[in-house]
Amino acid sequence: MIGRVLSSGSATVSAEHVIAFARALGDPNPLYVYVDPEAARRGPCGTIVAPPTYPIAFMAQALAGGADVFLELGLDFMTLVHGEQEFEYTRPIKAGETLTLTGRIADLYEKQGSNGMLDFAVLETEAVDAAGQPVFFSRNTLISRRT
Repeated sequence: MIGRVLSSGSATVSAEHVIAFARALGDPNPLYVYVDPEAARRGPCGTIVAPPTYPIAFMAQALAGGADVFLELGLDFMTLVHGEQEFEYTRPIKAGETLTLTGRIADLYEKQGSNGMLDFAVLETEAVDAAGQPVFFSRNTLISRRT
């Protein structure tokens, strides 16, 4: 199953959603001006850009079609935890753009835990813009305790 595409989807980045997300984080970053549209127009990107962790706000929805694969893998949703998340960017995510996301299984492995066997699923997501150019790459590790 390693390499298998989980699903693909798209997400449109709205300035209002980015602003709400940045405010929830308490992050009024002056360099990219997440919350001030007028200041953002004068900034380095010419528009509001998303904070670095913003993709987490839309990745689950855009890739929702992959849930059947988790059942195929035998992962127990009742014991599933989010173990790790990382993002690599080629450029900032800009308000107003639509990104296409493709998620795949990067790795599957197991480890013995203190209370039984643990299953690990490493998922990768690639996001490209309307021109097909990469915007970000994400790697997410999920851990499930076998029952």
